[in-house]
Amino acid sequence: MFSRLYIPRHRFGRTIYIAVLTGGLLLILLESMGLYWINQDFKESIRAQGGLHKFTQHLDKLRSSLIDQETGQRGFELTGDDAFLEPYESGTLEFYRLIAVIDVEGNTYMKASVAIQEAIKQGLYWHDYAEEQIAAKRLGHTSGTEQLARGKQLFDEFRRKIDFAGSVLQGEKEAAFSHLQRSIGIKLFGFGIGAIAIIVLLIMLLARKLHRDTTVLHDLSEAVRGFGDRKFDERLPARRERDDLYRLIAGIDVMRMELKLKFGKIEELALLDGLTGIPNRRQLNVHLAAMAEAALSSGMPLSLVLCDIDHFKQFNDRYGHLEGDRVLRHTARVLQGGEAGSRFAFRYGGEEFCILLPGCDRQAAAEEAERLRVAVIEQSLPPYELTMSFGAAQLSDDDDPSGEALIARADKALYMAKANGRNRVETSG
Repeated sequence: MFSRLYIPRHRFGRTIYIAVLTGGLLLILLESMGLYWINQDFKESIRAQGGLHKFTQHLDKLRSSLIDQETGQRGFELTGDDAFLEPYESGTLEFYRLIAVIDVEGNTYMKASVAIQEAIKQGLYWHDYAEEQIAAKRLGHTSGTEQLARGKQLFDEFRRKIDFAGSVLQGEKEAAFSHLQRSIGIKLFGFGIGAIAIIVLLIMLLARKLHRDTTVLHDLSEAVRGFGDRKFDERLPARRERDDLYRLIAGIDVMRMELKLKFGKIEELALLDGLTGIPNRRQLNVHLAAMAEAALSSGMPLSLVLCDIDHFKQFNDRYGHLEGDRVLRHTARVLQGGEAGSRFAFRYGGEEFCILLPGCDRQAAAEEAERLRVAVIEQSLPPYELTMSFGAAQLSDDDDPSGEALIARADKALYMAKANGRNRVETSG
């Protein structure tokens, strides 16, 4: 069972688990201590209540013993019969026994002790009176009214003081119970404050930890979501703790770099012609729109040349498509050659290519097309003799930024070159 409670050191959530477990153990320890101390209070209270109850019994017996003495003394005084002295003598023995017990145990209850000693003193006064009366009776003397009144007064005073001592003992009981309530209340309050402090501290630690972890998870989620939009340069959140989440972030970072490289290659392949390796028509549309907008805003010329390989369909029919593909790759290399940035070659489709010439007017474009036409012948692919037809056009101020009108005029010029015998350059206004 305990093995299931164990979480490996580098497992995500270990800190939260340990914090909760530690907080729970502290609460259990605090509760155990509280129960122990409260139990001690109850034991002490029971002991005190038991002692007070026992002392109350002593008082009751003390009262009864003096009543027995008073009954026996009065009976003897009225009848002179010694049989009435038996309860007097037994009551006297019990009275002195209780005095001895109370002398030993009485100091435990200081408040009641004074009242009890006063009651005992008064009881001894009455006992001395009774001894005098019994001795006088034996001599044949009869007690007068004054003597009887004095005896009644002494006995009533004893009762009053014994009742007062009983009330003091009852007050001691109530005080002991109040002390128990107060002690338990203080301990419960202290334990409650301690438990609240532990819970608040635990909540603060958990909140801080959860806030930090959820922030990392949120940032990680946003970064991963950005991967769907090909935002592979988004920085992943940092993680100090070397746990599962740290390893997850590290793994995702590796995946991010791999995706960045792979998507870069995919984007590159998507923008390049798979056969010739030069930019495809999609790239042409992007570059043409950008260059046309720049040319229209700056007033700089921009020309476009469309060209295709002469009689390429017959070539494929005669030599096969594999040789046709060789010719297309070779032609793309010839068209791409020259000074970097002076022209941009694209595969337009089939055996047709397109060349963008920024900064060139129609005349310069026609001259560049003528150089390319000659280069195709001079750099022919043995054993084949290749020629190309070219159509050139310049961007007009009235053209739209997409360049569609420019392509249409270049296509018209290319059609004219083919109609006029191929292997030539034509321009369109």
